[in-house]
Amino acid sequence: MLIFNYNAGALTTGEIKMPGMQHKEEGFTMIEMMVVLVIISVLVVVGVKFYSGYIAKAKIDKAKTDISTMQAVVEGFYAENNFYPGDTDAASLATLGLNTDLVSTYGGEVKNYMYDQWLEGRSYKIYTGKPVDGTFYVVGVGTDGISEKATVQPTT
Repeated sequence: MLIFNYNAGALTTGEIKMPGMQHKEEGFTMIEMMVVLVIISVLVVVGVKFYSGYIAKAKIDKAKTDISTMQAVVEGFYAENNFYPGDTDAASLATLGLNTDLVSTYGGEVKNYMYDQWLEGRSYKIYTGKPVDGTFYVVGVGTDGISEKATVQPTT
């Protein structure tokens, strides 16, 4: 900006200062910053709640899919032999092609899924070894060659 310097009689660069005008500081006040932080905090809390719900649903859906796949294998065995495979050892599960690192028999080491046969080979139950999301088991059952869709049951 050019201003005229009365004392020197020449133009110089500088700032024009008007009498009675005050220089205003620019920026945010403390209250504005706190309001923004409160809004961000609320959004984070709500987001985490919804996100954890989606994670739990995804775990349940995966367990249902895994159990349905295992039910198909067990039902195939029943169709050939007219009874369900025994639950006394992991070898019986391995012969079916089930991954014994993920599935164990009733009374064995608790793994991702448990297999339990009863009523002299006429019924079975496949369920999650530990509660899904700490509050639900996913259970699939079958009797006499008919499997029911895997269901979610609360831990009681």
